[in-house]
Amino acid sequence: MAKENGNRTIGEMSDYSKLLVLRLRDAEIGETVTYDEMSASIHRNTQHEARGNLDTARRRVMEDDGIVFGAVLNVGIKRLNDEEIVSTGTHDVQKIHRISKRAGRRLDNVKEFDGLGMDKQKELLLLSAGFGVLEHFGKASIQKKLIEGSDPKKLMPTTEMLKRIEETLG
Repeated sequence: MAKENGNRTIGEMSDYSKLLVLRLRDAEIGETVTYDEMSASIHRNTQHEARGNLDTARRRVMEDDGIVFGAVLNVGIKRLNDEEIVSTGTHDVQKIHRISKRAGRRLDNVKEFDGLGMDKQKELLLLSAGFGVLEHFGKASIQKKLIEGSDPKKLMPTTEMLKRIEETLG
């Protein structure tokens, strides 16, 4: 809670965020909690000045309670069911693909590679390769190939995933 002088320590959740956490924990799967309702409950606009409080509350209920919310444009946030949660992962991969592609193109614009110090040359090569892998993995066709033959009841180890990605490169 807030200290006597109204200040909190770093990492301590604000009272606004705590109130939002309580409301979000009560949401049923499929329920949309509106921005109007949340804003009224804390007397601050959760789409603007209290956006950080809402983000904190969403993270807290996800980390502590396994409750995931998705945005409903200009309405509020909806508690997602399992299928919707999986869809958020697919959306995130598509976003990573776009970001990686742009980042790689930006790095391609280094004009004087030899003018860079050895450490910067290594950093550039590492980043270019890493963004290339992320961009490749983000392609829907590659994801489809990676899913084929995998056991849906067993989590694929990272080393196996990397081997399968390598196979798609050739």
